[in-house]
Amino acid sequence: MIRILIVDDEAPIRDLLAQTISAHGEDYAVVGVAGDGDEAIERCRELRPDIIITDICMPAVSGLEFLQTARAEGLLVKTVIISGYDEFDYARQAISLGVTDYLLKPFLPGELFEVLGRIKREIESQRMLMQNMDSLQTLVDKQRWLVREKLYTQLVRGTLRSIPEPGEPESGLFDFEAPFYCAGQIHILGSEHEAQVWDERRSEELAALLEEYFGKQIRLYTVTMSGTQTVLLFAGYEEGEELFHFDLRNGIECSQNSLRRHFNLHMRCALGSVKEDWRQLCDSYEEAQSAWRSQMKADKQLLVYGETGGKTPSGMGDATKQIRQLKTNILLEVRLGNLEKALERLEALMKCYAALSSKKSDYIFISAGELVYAISNELEEQYGTLHDGLLRQVEGTRRKLEYSSLMEMKSALEAFVTASCKWVQSREESGRSKRLIGQVCSLIDGELSNQELSLEWVAARLNFSPHYIRQIFKQHMGEAFSDYVIRKRMEKAGTLLRTSGMLVQDVALTCGYANQRYFASSFKKYYGRTPTDYKQMVGRQEDI
Repeated sequence: MIRILIVDDEAPIRDLLAQTISAHGEDYAVVGVAGDGDEAIERCRELRPDIIITDICMPAVSGLEFLQTARAEGLLVKTVIISGYDEFDYARQAISLGVTDYLLKPFLPGELFEVLGRIKREIESQRMLMQNMDSLQTLVDKQRWLVREKLYTQLVRGTLRSIPEPGEPESGLFDFEAPFYCAGQIHILGSEHEAQVWDERRSEELAALLEEYFGKQIRLYTVTMSGTQTVLLFAGYEEGEELFHFDLRNGIECSQNSLRRHFNLHMRCALGSVKEDWRQLCDSYEEAQSAWRSQMKADKQLLVYGETGGKTPSGMGDATKQIRQLKTNILLEVRLGNLEKALERLEALMKCYAALSSKKSDYIFISAGELVYAISNELEEQYGTLHDGLLRQVEGTRRKLEYSSLMEMKSALEAFVTASCKWVQSREESGRSKRLIGQVCSLIDGELSNQELSLEWVAARLNFSPHYIRQIFKQHMGEAFSDYVIRKRMEKAGTLLRTSGMLVQDVALTCGYANQRYFASSFKKYYGRTPTDYKQMVGRQEDI
């Protein structure tokens, strides 16, 4: 359906045009009308019509001025201008503005639809052309994807003999100039530790996810070699082989943690050794396969060819070990709600970050982000769903870390750790309060016959101040301590009068009232009748 906007300052003409076009059939739809050029611009922005039919001569903003503004804003589409003036200057200006056709008043409906039909065919041809172009682009993208997969497969298998020349389809799809290369393989396991099938297209999704965890000095390429195995190819620009290898390990470990936390997926990975020539990527891949095969039953999630512990750059081993320990300690203090100690550990952690080389900024930011998610995951496991405020702070802190300096990072982490500790403290306080209220209620229920039962008596028994118990009792129970005691005594009295056959004075004593008159007064306030009347009423109901 072709969408049309009509612009004319004369309402009868505007309405007649709209009615005529609408009555013609389903090929055209009048989506809007406008009475002047200013309104027409707003309607164009809002409705995005296929055709604009506009009068030339209108007050304030003429049709030509409207078309000039629409053209400047990129809103101009197929346009038909109408006018009662058969003047060449108008037509010449209209043509210069890209007007599609020109109608002179008065005109017959047949003339109008002849023009609209011609424009409709042009629009349909253009739409068909765009569809064909989209289809062609899809084919080009698919072909490019197939070329890329073929190139990466050749690298893995060692069958690529030379670097593609400029202009060849494979050109630009891989970095052949990097100082270091490495290959690895990953297997994605589900929650039941069953291998997940990843087709070739999903390897692109996986690559996009993994790239987030590697620094700017590392370029990642993926190719699916089998249904459950994806091969990773790395090209690195680090200043040394050990630093490159360290960053690879760290990025993979961060990826594994992210997949496990957010998607309940487990990623096992095997890495080959670092090579200095792209032609040796096939050797690195073979080493990764060897590591995978030789340690298939191992619990380790990252298997590295030729080593059991892993390497770190010179001077970083002790620092990273200390960082891991400090993060563990911070997590423990937050879990306990120990704000002061948690901030002390965080201060030490920030000093360790500051001591690392500036070239390790990516590692620092990833490590700090891991701490944020580790805390939030721990609190979720401990207490269930976090409240919205803390959830927003988790994501907000993570975003702040991405581009922040060490000083800004410290501030963001301190705010997050403080909020987390205070949340734990509030939950713990709430839990302790609930346990205390439970003890108070149990004590009251067991001592209803005790004439000394009072707020002060209960507080003394539980070693708390009366003021504290009064406050939290009202907060958790929604009624005052004294009201609760009276209610429980009256409920017990009513039960005894209905079921026991006891005398009223005995019921009063059993419910903690030495003064029978005071008991009767309290009972009447609660039930609306005296104990004697209540007992007689219950008796009559039983006789019935």
